[in-house]
Amino acid sequence: MKVSLDKLGKRFNNQWIFRGLSKDLIEGERYVILGGNGSGKSTLLQTIAGYRVPSEGSISFHDNDKLIAADQQYRYISIASPYLSLIEEFDIDELFEFHFGLKPIIPDLDVKGFKELLGLQNINKKPIRQYSSGMKQRLRLALAFFSDTQMLMLDEPCSNLDAQGVEWYRRLLDSVSKNRLVIICSNHQENEYEPCSNSIEISFYKPAATLKSR
Repeated sequence: MKVSLDKLGKRFNNQWIFRGLSKDLIEGERYVILGGNGSGKSTLLQTIAGYRVPSEGSISFHDNDKLIAADQQYRYISIASPYLSLIEEFDIDELFEFHFGLKPIIPDLDVKGFKELLGLQNINKKPIRQYSSGMKQRLRLALAFFSDTQMLMLDEPCSNLDAQGVEWYRRLLDSVSKNRLVIICSNHQENEYEPCSNSIEISFYKPAATLKSR
């Protein structure tokens, strides 16, 4: 799989968030979008994922050199972000059934194994709203990691995670994402994305007028 960004730009009103970004993102590689708080990392990730419409330029998805139609691109993407809402009235069994009724699960994993990998095997009917912020973030990440998609997009994945949660995330990143196209947004926290040899520094794609206004 390959995602091609061609002179991509996004603006809100008269302010460019990024502009002139051209890059090929290749399956099997790990990419990190770097920048400070409010720099536009999440906006770029959401634009690539199709959640936002670019203001200029284009994005194309290819599977073995075959162009993927825009209305089919979602099938190739899993995304996790601390700002994505979970259905908090559900318990974990209901959330599992709902989510993996929409996206295929990776082979040889069922709800029992899913709970064990999350450390939730002893939780029965507790609604998601009663989970801690760290456990909710683990759940968001697990839903993305264990969806059988070629592309994995993670927005500040270590948000709300304690040291044990970060180690859990690192193990999944190393074991479940090896052959996928991985894009990670990070506020220069190396434990979120290392090892990673491909980086996009969002500040490089801010027009000079935008930089001066900041």
